[in-house]
Amino acid sequence: MAELVRVTGRGGRLLVVDQIAPVDPVAAAELNAFERTRDPSHVRAFADVDLRQLFESNDLVLVRAEYERESRELDSYLDLAGCEGEAHAPGGKAWRHGRMSPSWAGTCSRSS
Repeated sequence: MAELVRVTGRGGRLLVVDQIAPVDPVAAAELNAFERTRDPSHVRAFADVDLRQLFESNDLVLVRAEYERESRELDSYLDLAGCEGEAHAPGGKAWRHGRMSPSWAGTCSRSS
């Protein structure tokens, strides 16, 4: 985030679009475990409150936020990610139990 802020001029804007993790730490851990199965480079999805704190700590002002729930065909999503064999099972279980989180889009402006 600091690098995004650095390259954004004063008064500039950033658009951040990402998944939102649940506030519940157990549900968030399940979502992140699924995402790591799907994509080993995944580190973590942030909860809304965590993203807002991240913006604030980097002198960004959240101007607008939108939430949207996406439905995806599980098998084709995992195939697209290159998951095979057992890699389908953990993700399938997480998704079939409704653990898919909404996506979040926020526009921030640099205040300083």
